[in-house]
Amino acid sequence: MASFEQHVNGAVISTGIVIVPLHSASIINATESLIVLALGLVGGVLPDLDSDTSKPIQIVFKIISIFLPLVILLGISKELT
Repeated sequence: MASFEQHVNGAVISTGIVIVPLHSASIINATESLIVLALGLVGGVLPDLDSDTSKPIQIVFKIISIFLPLVILLGISKELT
């Protein structure tokens, strides 16, 4: 079974193979290239979501634990001022 790192590496390589010719031919711009890369990475780590030690789920919870309190504090500060 492939590990999380192998899934990420495979996703970056395969998405890069698609992005480079499209960007070189001016079919997509830099912003669209980043969007395609992000979607490719999400698709690459989807097989890891069902494992018992899922790194993508751990990463998502860490991001939520950082940004959710920040969003709440910013919302409260706008109401208090």
